[in-house]
Amino acid sequence: MSLSGCITKTKIEYLYPPQAFLMQCERSEFSGTTYGDAIEYLVKVMGERDLCAGQVERIREWKEGASK
Repeated sequence: MSLSGCITKTKIEYLYPPQAFLMQCERSEFSGTTYGDAIEYLVKVMGERDLCAGQVERIREWKEGASK
């Protein structure tokens, strides 16, 4: 006796992070010529890095919430 009518097919659903978390990180070009320009550039790059790191952290948080 075969019970093939009781078999259900597994549906695979892919979940992706929200688009806001996948925005391209900025990369500023250095065009200065002085040590002062280098310091200003460093401050700007550190801000860009922090923004990008925040995006990665939000993706991790989203992933943990989506897997529950």
